[in-house]
Formats: sequence, C-alpha cells, structure tokens
Amino acid sequence: MPLQLTIPGGPTVDLLEVHYTRSLGQAVEWLFLADVGRESQGATQPGQIANAIAAGPMNVQVAWSSGGVGICPAALVTGAQWSARDGSVAGVELDRLHTSNLLEITAESTAPQADKNPFVPRRRVHKVSNMQDLVDKFSGVAQPLDALKADLRQITFPDSDKTSIIQDGISDWEFVGRILDQCGFLQPGEAWLPLILSGSVANATSGRWVMCPASRAGYDAWGEVRGRTIQFQDGKTADGFQRVDFGRTKTGSNSPEFPNGHAPAAANWRPERNFNGGRWDQWRVLDVPQFTDQGSMIWRIEDRLYRSAIDETRLGWDTKVFAVPPQAQFPGPIAPRPLTPWVGTATVQETSTSGPWIHVKLDGFESGEDEADVRIVTPYSGTNGTRGLHFVPENGTTISIAWPGRFGASVVLAGNTRQSGADFESPSTYLEATHKVHYEDIHAEKIGNVTIDSALSMAIQQDTSVNSQQEMKLNADGATVKLSGGTVYTGQGF
Repeated sequence: MPLQLTIPGGPTVDLLEVHYTRSLGQAVEWLFLADVGRESQGATQPGQIANAIAAGPMNVQVAWSSGGVGICPAALVTGAQWSARDGSVAGVELDRLHTSNLLEITAESTAPQADKNPFVPRRRVHKVSNMQDLVDKFSGVAQPLDALKADLRQITFPDSDKTSIIQDGISDWEFVGRILDQCGFLQPGEAWLPLILSGSVANATSGRWVMCPASRAGYDAWGEVRGRTIQFQDGKTADGFQRVDFGRTKTGSNSPEFPNGHAPAAANWRPERNFNGGRWDQWRVLDVPQFTDQGSMIWRIEDRLYRSAIDETRLGWDTKVFAVPPQAQFPGPIAPRPLTPWVGTATVQETSTSGPWIHVKLDGFESGEDEADVRIVTPYSGTNGTRGLHFVPENGTTISIAWPGRFGASVVLAGNTRQSGADFESPSTYLEATHKVHYEDIHAEKIGNVTIDSALSMAIQQDTSVNSQQEMKLNADGATVKLSGGTVYTGQGF
C-alpha cells in the first residue's frame, strides 16, 4: 500500500485514510486510519505502536510512496483508539468485523516551541514600552502575523521605560491569552480586533500558534484578502465539481457562534479533487482564514486523502471548506480571563528623595526578571500634585506594592511592610533624616503639653513674631521671665 505512516523506533503502518483539519482558533489536527488487526501479543503492529506511544512523545510522518510525496511532514501523536466507524472507508463498505480492526491515530501539528514549559506557572516582571515588545517575549508560544506587528507596536504604554507588567502564578500560555484580551480594550475599534490564536501551517510559521484577526475587517485593512482568496477550478483534472454539504462541524467552545447560538454548518464540498504532489504541497501550507471568491471568510478546511479501492497507485482527495457568516464570533483556545488586581512585596533597591519612582526587587520572582519600577503614592499631593505629604521608603526596606492588572498601568506603592516591632509604640512618628516642612498657615485649636527630652536648638532665618493673647511665662534653670502688660525693649545691651 502506498500511503504509509512512519513511527520513529516503531513500525511503518499502511494507512487507509488521512484526515487533515485546519480551523481558526484550534490546533492543526490529523487523523490517520489504519487496518492493523486487533492482535496484541508479540511483535504485531498494534503491540509495536502501543510500545512506541508508551515510550514518550512521538512525532510521526506520512508519505505517499507511489508519488514520492510528503503528506504530513511531522505531527505529534495525541491519541490512538479502535475505530467505531460505520459506512465506508477509502471507498470500501465496512462490516462490523472489519470495523473492529481499524485503528485511529490522532496527532497535532501545532505546539509551542518555548525553551521552558509554557504550561507551568511563572513569576516574572516584563519591562516593555509597547505591546509588540511584550509579544516578542512569548514568541516561543505564539507569534503575530507580520502585518499585525506594526499595529501592535503602536500600542504604547504611558510610563514608557518605567512600565512593569506582572506575571505571577500564570503560565506563558495563559498570559498570551491575556495579551489577546487586553488588545481589545487598549485599542478599541481597530479593524483587526478581535484577535485569536490559530495553528499555522504556512512555511514561515509551520507548527506554531499565530495571533491573527478573527474577522475579515483586519485583512481588508491590510490589503490581504485577495492573496488569501481560494479559487477552485472545475474539472476532473483539477478540483472536480462543487457540491453543497450540510451537517455538523465540531461544536463546542471552538466553533464560531452567533450571539444566540452556533453558526450553521454548510460547506463547499469538493469530493473528487485530482491529487498530485505539487498541488498538495501548495494547498497544505495555506493558513486559515482564507476567503471565497464571493468574499466570505473560510474559517475551517477539512481534507481527506484515501487509498483508491480501484487503483492503489492513485490517491483520492476530497475537501470541505466552511465559510462563516459576518455575524459569527470566534472563541480562541484560551478562555478569556478578567482583569485581576495583584498585590505583592518587594525590597527597595533604589530610592528617590523627590520621586515619583523607586526601583524595587520582587520577592520570589525569577532571577533577571524580578525588578520593577514603582510609582510613589501619597494620601495628599497638594494643589498641583507635587506638594502635600511626601514620604519615600528607604533603600533595603520591605514594601507592599499593587498593580491593577491592566497593561500600561503603574505598579504603585501601598506602603512599607513592618518586618519587626517599631522602636516607639503607636501612635508615634520617627523620622531619621532631616525633615522638611512647608506650612502656609497653621490654626491649631488645641495643643496639650509638649515635652522634649533632648536638647533643642532653633535657628530662625527671618524676623520672628510671637503673639500671645494671654500672659506669657518663660522658665529656664530656675529663672522666670513673666511678660504681662507694658513693653519690653531690648537692643545691643541691657
């Protein structure tokens, strides 16, 4: 048989059919159907396949040996099960006994390619000035279409080089979902919104997740609709003839939906396309979305290759393309997450006497990505924002900081965090450095006794006026000066 699946370290399996699905918002999926029999003892094919699966992650390839054509360059096996199919396979009607020997192997061609496991929670700070710089830090998980990069670079953050975006307890995969969500409210009304992740098969991004618009408007804005338009050619030597098919696509969270229900499943069906290697190589690397010559957006493409029951040197090929109505909405592979405010602790590395920023190191974050710039806050900043109360934490002290969760919003100081008991019991004030104050006027309704345990020295640089509506007494070292009525003059002597 010419259609063969190659398993590294395992057998080469003859296939009856290959199913290939590209769908917006989903990984690129493969299904390989083989007639291998149910024997499970010894060196039989089912036993060898089971051993290869149990040995670890398994990438497989499929080729059509009669034509020397690579059908599937690489796909990661995600499952295997005995088929429950009925009807026909590869043009052959199935009976119950034959069906029990069919093995379905499922695989995906979409996977993150990050150095670190992208599904493990991480703790790090992203110091970036625009959205594209942030997206670049997750290029191993997903990357945007080239046309999208310029638009993402236009999303700048107000604090520029002081921007600190917190990723705490969230995996890289989930954080990419947050990027998609936040683009929507940081740039509302842009033609390329909403964004979605989809598996890519294009030569430049093959096997990767890509960020792309989930509506036609973005591709119109970039002038890319024409280059993504599929035009079938009628005829037995080309794409056969069009038929219309109705039925169910994969429903659930990854199907396009109207606001009140699932989009209908109607497809342009080409059941008798003429297969050759060159045409397949060009067709296989088309990413979704594509567009029909009527302008509808194709969100899903299903291909089936099968061994001909009449001529084993020939591959049968049928294709279904699903076009989406304009009102449909596309959920992505990562569920949206609401903005989540964050609070943590840090140690001051660089303070500033005038502010408004201090530089801190966050506790427990990844080395090299554990520093942030924190905006100083105050209960009162005066009439112009630069006055009022101004207390800045000292270097080496522990502080609590907060971030509202919105990209571009400042990380702010919540206050110093006590690590041990205070020197003076509450209520108390202990200022170690020179304390500067500026009061326009003070009206104190009542001040009780004031006791000063240390020496007191006052240097007044301007004229001094002390007015008392009642008798004034000054006591020092047993002597008393009593001022009551009249006038006391002093000059250069007594």
